[in-house]
Amino acid sequence: MAHTNASSHPIMLQKKQAAYYVIKSQYPDTQLVLVHGIGVSMRYFMAFAHELAKTSDVYVLDLPGFGATPRPQSAETIESYAGMVKEFIQQQKLQRPVLIGHSMGCQIVIEVLRTDPGCADASILIGPVVNSKERTGLRQALRLLQDTWFERPRTNWFVLSDYIRCGVRWYLKVLPSMLAYETEKHIRGVSTPLLLLRGENDTVAPMQWLKLLQTEASRAELREIERSGHGVMCNHPVKTAIICQRFSHDIAKH
Repeated sequence: MAHTNASSHPIMLQKKQAAYYVIKSQYPDTQLVLVHGIGVSMRYFMAFAHELAKTSDVYVLDLPGFGATPRPQSAETIESYAGMVKEFIQQQKLQRPVLIGHSMGCQIVIEVLRTDPGCADASILIGPVVNSKERTGLRQALRLLQDTWFERPRTNWFVLSDYIRCGVRWYLKVLPSMLAYETEKHIRGVSTPLLLLRGENDTVAPMQWLKLLQTEASRAELREIERSGHGVMCNHPVKTAIICQRFSHDIAKH
């Protein structure tokens, strides 16, 4: 085994209860921070995170209101969650890690890098949202429903069970901020290298949308993994980890 030390911890971020899971690698050459999407939790990252930990120290977050963490009294936004991620990096004394976001987590990562470019070396955006041509709750719900046909049963189970645990009320409190965040605009403010990654059959983050983001970004690579939907890192943890590891290691060399 290339990693042996894994543990879960509660943590306070901006005076709100969150949680994180850390896997310490025996031979780390990078530090990675994983940020989940709306409604879900760290669970769908786990197989992927353990693959990444063969060569990196990996930190997986459960942001307030998701997973087993309590719901805050007021709604959180992309900007407030980004503030929590920055605070987490400072608390853990991480040295310019690579940030990996999925779905809404990509927006959070973009906001972190846009407002504090020095806190991370680079980022990997997996299935970034929200497609500028489909920025409504109804359209996004339809795309998520369509996407279930391209996900493995285990991925669908993680997402559905986490949505139930999250609850409709909290989901709807966070959703407006996700829909309002203009990813294609804010990505222009990111100066660090980016990797845009999607599953071949991802109906939530289509190729045309990622090509637009690549055009708007200052430094972005674009990759695709075949035969997968939106939850590509859960469907294909090994393939996804290899791509992310190569990108992270290339960044570390420079």
